[in-house]
Amino acid sequence: MLNGLPGSSASQETNLLTLVYFCVGGLELIDASDALKKRRRDLIDFVYSLQSHGEIGGFFGNLNDATQNRCRENQPEVCIGTNIAMTFAGLATLLTLGDDLTSIDRHGIVRQLMALQTAEGSFCGAVPLKSKMDVESGRLPLDGERTNSEADMRFVFCAAVISFIIRDWSGVNVHTMQKFIWSCRSYEGGFSQVSGAESHGGSTYCAVAALYLIFLSKNLGLIQNSCEHCDRMTTALFGLGADGDAPNYIRDELIAWCLFRQGRGFNGRPNKPEDSCYTFWIGAVLKMTNAYEFVSEDLLEEFCMETQDGIIGGFAKWPGSRSDPLHAYLTISGLSLLPRYVFVENSLDFEDGNTDEKEDISLNFDEWKLKAVHPALNISMPAFLHLSTLFRAA
Repeated sequence: MLNGLPGSSASQETNLLTLVYFCVGGLELIDASDALKKRRRDLIDFVYSLQSHGEIGGFFGNLNDATQNRCRENQPEVCIGTNIAMTFAGLATLLTLGDDLTSIDRHGIVRQLMALQTAEGSFCGAVPLKSKMDVESGRLPLDGERTNSEADMRFVFCAAVISFIIRDWSGVNVHTMQKFIWSCRSYEGGFSQVSGAESHGGSTYCAVAALYLIFLSKNLGLIQNSCEHCDRMTTALFGLGADGDAPNYIRDELIAWCLFRQGRGFNGRPNKPEDSCYTFWIGAVLKMTNAYEFVSEDLLEEFCMETQDGIIGGFAKWPGSRSDPLHAYLTISGLSLLPRYVFVENSLDFEDGNTDEKEDISLNFDEWKLKAVHPALNISMPAFLHLSTLFRAA
């Protein structure tokens, strides 16, 4: 893939870093360590080659954007902005490859997050190009100024993961972020991309994972200021007890909405076909809310196996379709949530933030050997434990 994309994926060249994330993450989960070791250094160097070294940091999605930006350093009015999803993908890939993150421009990433957060608490996807006025005034597009990029729950999730990985939430207004997330909770019990929209499996995952990481970071002492009411709502959401004005039914409604997504596989919203990618999106929400026991594992496994591509391998969106990196990775990570594939339940303790480390985090099941996935970070458990080691060493 680093030497060129196949024709079927050529249209995804601008998102090359996310494709690398899917492929590296998938190989890690199926324990194809030899394949990763052979190109580990090349992959790490490639990811770092996409890092911005300008005033606003983060990562670009492909070499073309990164190269153009370097060539135009003296022409800021035509510089290309970094992308928050690519920053997430870059950091997750580096962790999976065992990098120590010492070459990460943390200050630049913090400024990227500051540039992308909106007044409502959401995040835009990409740093805006500087306008002529910006250049003449020397002013950076910070403090949540709106861009031509979309702003929704996907990028809120990315901001939460990025802040957790770099162990620095100073680029995020957590108070407004929490308020935005809870404003997107619908009457159905799930979460939408933006306030007032329909609940969706992907945005529900992004919302719950972001709340999970905020709650965890508070317990680790990484966040000092947050929305107290939102904190109480989050406590109730994860089944840690209703408190004050936090209703105790929000967890039940979320779990019910997720469970109603299953036919055999999961769909993303009512009256939509089942899709293999929701094996992770919905499954991870149920895992984070300690309700995965209610999933019909046999039916889910049956559906996923029918989406396998018998010619080129991998998993597809639907049975009989062609496989692609996104659905292959998310199906594998979703299957790794099933106890039959992975036999330990590694997680962070909400009370003290310690990791419950086990010697072996995978188990052979027939011909399968899947490593556990961290449901909130969407990286393998070994990658998360590596991150925990970096935390302790900091």
